[in-house]
Amino acid sequence: MKKFLKASCKVISFVLAFCLIFAGLQAVLLPKYGDSVLMVNGLKQLDENSIDVMFMGPSQMYCTVDSKRLTEEYGISSFNFGAASQYLTCTYYYLQEALKLQKPKVVMVEVTSFFLQNKDIRDAEMGWTYALMDWNKEKWDSMLEVSGGNIKTAIKYSIPLLAYHSRWNILGKEDLLYYFTDPDFSLRGFCKGTDVNEQTIKYLSPGNGEVREVPEDTAKAISNIAALCKENNIDVVFFKSPVAEWTRNDSKTVKEFINQNNLDFIDFNDYIYEIGIDSKTDFANELHLNVSGAEKTTDFIAEYLKENYSF
Repeated sequence: MKKFLKASCKVISFVLAFCLIFAGLQAVLLPKYGDSVLMVNGLKQLDENSIDVMFMGPSQMYCTVDSKRLTEEYGISSFNFGAASQYLTCTYYYLQEALKLQKPKVVMVEVTSFFLQNKDIRDAEMGWTYALMDWNKEKWDSMLEVSGGNIKTAIKYSIPLLAYHSRWNILGKEDLLYYFTDPDFSLRGFCKGTDVNEQTIKYLSPGNGEVREVPEDTAKAISNIAALCKENNIDVVFFKSPVAEWTRNDSKTVKEFINQNNLDFIDFNDYIYEIGIDSKTDFANELHLNVSGAEKTTDFIAEYLKENYSF
């Protein structure tokens, strides 16, 4: 009996040690990008049901909307909940997660990824979207959806040691110290772009070519997002942030599709002059505003929200 107990203790100790080492390795290997992945955890720091407006989408969303400014200067409690290069299928999953903690009056979804197809998603984009999100059924279903039903891919991104083992050669001190630091979530998901690069705003040029095709993945995701918002009595508004690369033809495609589905869409590129966007000072690059452009656009969004909603 004593031998059995001794052997059992050894086995249990080995299993526990293995689990601790395994969990530690996974925690270290998880990609931690301060301007996107880490910011999603800020939602957990807020009081439940304290958000009026939830902003969803890719980096164009969290580089455009200064939620701290909206909250503190305009009294519109908001949060930017998204990830870099986020596909709309993934945005639907993020919305499911957001509604577990918040019941906003309005959800605003940025549509830069409108023309992306799930089959083209890269490993880095999978990491940006799913890395630090809690494992649950919704995450599993979303990974299956975005990978076209590929169970191997879903399993891979469910186990960080499998997905990110190649990060060994780029690990930095932030990977080791992250769990011993207190991240600053005071910007409420907003990413301050400080670079200044003059751009040519394509939207201000005449359109050319034909209306683009709407990917089936996008159509399905938008339908799912709209249905989930309706189910929860939430108004949903799809929007396009001001970026230099966006064209009138891109906008026309989105507008026609959104309108055909009786949903709301506002393209802030239609209001470049009203917002006061300056091509010389307000862009970080061709795809993102810097903090100057974000402040101007946020002020315009605040007026739009106050005109159309009561908070």
